[in-house]
Amino acid sequence: MKDREQSGEIVTIIGNPLGFEKISQRGTVGQYYSMKDNSTQVFDINIPINPGNSGSPVIDNQAKVVGIIFASTNIEMNGKPEPQALAIPVQVLPTE
Repeated sequence: MKDREQSGEIVTIIGNPLGFEKISQRGTVGQYYSMKDNSTQVFDINIPINPGNSGSPVIDNQAKVVGIIFASTNIEMNGKPEPQALAIPVQVLPTE
């Protein structure tokens, strides 16, 4: 198992957003960020998400679950805000 997804890596999310549209979406991993308590790192994915996507798995090109969507945000890119999904890597989830 790799330590973490790399920036630019293509991933797929599968969710159940409002209206049942865009159930499966592909995007690329962006950057890693530390949460306010500095104990957990999360990563962004260049996919606009909707309510209903929270809890969706993030799947890599090996069909492995590598993260879980938990929020969305806007990140400024090229001078304008772009919607991004935020995911927590599965490596930091409790195992018991």
